[in-house]
Amino acid sequence: MVNGYAAESLQQALDILVNTDAVPYAGGTDLMVENRPDVKYLFLKKIPELRAITVDEQYVHIGAAVTFTEAIANPDVPKLMKEAITLIGSPAIRNAGTFGGNIGNGSDKADSVLIEFAADAKICLVSQAGERLVDVAHFYLGRKKLDLHPGELIKEILLPRYGLEQYTYQKVGGRKALAITFVSFAGVFQYFKCAMAGLRILRPHLGQPGTPSRDIRILKRCFL
Repeated sequence: MVNGYAAESLQQALDILVNTDAVPYAGGTDLMVENRPDVKYLFLKKIPELRAITVDEQYVHIGAAVTFTEAIANPDVPKLMKEAITLIGSPAIRNAGTFGGNIGNGSDKADSVLIEFAADAKICLVSQAGERLVDVAHFYLGRKKLDLHPGELIKEILLPRYGLEQYTYQKVGGRKALAITFVSFAGVFQYFKCAMAGLRILRPHLGQPGTPSRDIRILKRCFL
C-alpha cells in the first residue's frame, strides 16, 4: 500500500511539500519498485499545469507529469526526443513514465535526459517563492544528484522549438526491445556548425555489478 497525498493543484502540492517530507511522483515506474515502507509520497498526476504540452515562440514546454506515450503522440514534440523515448522500456512503462520522473530520479540511464543535454534544454522549477529556470547541464549534477532545492518541484522541461531538425541518435542495449541503455549518443547539427551536446557513455562497472560508470560531455560549436 502506498501512503501519502494526492494534490489537486500546484499550490496544494507546494504546500504539502513544504509541510511534510513526502516524496513527489507522477508515474512511479522506478520509485515504487524501491518498496520503501516508511516513505510518504506526493502524487502529482492530477495537477493540470504538470500535464500540459504547450508551445511559445522559442520553446516546447513539456510538463513534468506528461508521459512518454503522450509526448510521442504530440505533434509539437521534436522528432529527436520522440525517437529516444520510443525506445524506453515497454508500452506499459511509456504509458506511466514521465519526463519529470526521468530526470528527477537522477539516473544515468535516463534516455530523455540525454536528449535534453543535446538540445540545451532548460528545466523550470517551482516553489512557493516562485519559478526558477535552470540549464539542464547545471541541474543534472551527477548520478542521483540534482540542483533541486528543498520545497521545489520540477514543473516542466523546455526544449528549443527550432534547431533540432538535423540530428543523429543511437542507443545500444542488451536487446532490440525492452532494453536498458548500455551506450547512447545524440548529436544536433546546425548548418556548418555542430553542437553535439550530451555525449553519454554508460557501461557496467566491473567492480560493482549494477553500478554503472557515467560520462557526460558537452561539446559546443565544433567548426567543421
